[in-house]
Amino acid sequence: MGNRVPALLQRHWSFKCPGISVTNMRTITFAILIISAGAGLNYGAELNQEAIKSWDEYLQSAETQMKERLQGGKPFLWAQEQQCRMALLSEGQIPVEPVTPTGRIEITGAIIHHWVGAVFIPGITPDRVVEILDEYDRYHEFYKPTVVSSRLLAREGPERQFSMRWEKKTAGVRNAIDAVYEAWYSPSGQDRWWSIARTTRVQEIEHFGRRDEHLRPVGEGAGYVWRLCSITRLLQLDHGTVVEVEAIALSRDVPTSIAWLVNPIVSRISRSALVTTLEQTKQAVTRYGAERPLNVATNE
Repeated sequence: MGNRVPALLQRHWSFKCPGISVTNMRTITFAILIISAGAGLNYGAELNQEAIKSWDEYLQSAETQMKERLQGGKPFLWAQEQQCRMALLSEGQIPVEPVTPTGRIEITGAIIHHWVGAVFIPGITPDRVVEILDEYDRYHEFYKPTVVSSRLLAREGPERQFSMRWEKKTAGVRNAIDAVYEAWYSPSGQDRWWSIARTTRVQEIEHFGRRDEHLRPVGEGAGYVWRLCSITRLLQLDHGTVVEVEAIALSRDVPTSIAWLVNPIVSRISRSALVTTLEQTKQAVTRYGAERPLNVATNE
């Protein structure tokens, strides 16, 4: 079967998506440098209660929309809402778009970022994808070099608790985050799964990699990331599985004086980060799925 394009997708999705971003990774170091050097962005920020309340309300709204997909009010996949997105998947590309017009929702003292993207992985079932993505101890292998360590903390029924440390190097400075997540997967019929994973604690690591490294208090620091949530949908189509991810993040706000410069760059970084995550997910599933291959039903 290999990497053949599913016949089902070829037959029914032969359109092009104007303006949609697909996977062609570009170097974004310069963009990150601009953000890091931007007026005021390297100074400390503090997460306020009003921002937390807005974040919680936004997640409730996102979960309500997910329930609508489960109940058939909308297509199960975002990709299924437009034929051109399915066409891109059939070509082996990774469509990614902002959920809102800009991918940003400005709230008091913070910004919510919301993007969605999908990737098609041939030759594997949703059940097997779930088995692989349940290996949280291996996330530092799946998503290196950004994820530097990962550990499963608890497993009870469909619920999981795990931790991750990840870093980004910018101009020789190592920015690192230590986070704890809760997650669960749930089947929704014979050919699909869905899940939610969200942080329960996020702390910046000061002086990461040095003897004096330590965790900063929750809600304090540069404020690049304060909260994270992802909604994942898996659907079997023809000879493989579509993995679709909604990535939602809460970060500090951007000073008005430089918003015109920084916001487009933040959008590029958000898009590229999701593309990278989906690419690495496909690579991990393809590689580790081959260790215990399963028979995939065909529609021929």
